[in-house]
Amino acid sequence: MAKSSVELIHELTTEVRLLNSRNGWLVTQLSDQKSDQKAADLQRQAEIAELRKENADLRLELAAARADAHREIDLLKQQLQEVVKKADLADSRRWSLLLALFGTVLTLAAGLVLALVRK
Repeated sequence: MAKSSVELIHELTTEVRLLNSRNGWLVTQLSDQKSDQKAADLQRQAEIAELRKENADLRLELAAARADAHREIDLLKQQLQEVVKKADLADSRRWSLLLALFGTVLTLAAGLVLALVRK
């Protein structure tokens, strides 16, 4: 049996109300999700800003440490050069002393030979 136009209109009105209420619920859900997403985005932006600040601070600290290391390396190179100079000087003195002792031994040996020849 066919439905009357009043019944069809009543059913359509009921269905439109149901769809409108469902649409309102979906809009509310979407609005809530949008708010949550905005809050999460703001938090992420704050975290990114904090991480950038930490990164900048660490870069400055690294640059300072690198500069200190270069200064220390330069100082150590200078100290090494001084030690090498002292070692060269000591080596030179050692060889001079050794040659003087060798010359003294030869002189004494020559004197001993002459003393033995004269006797």
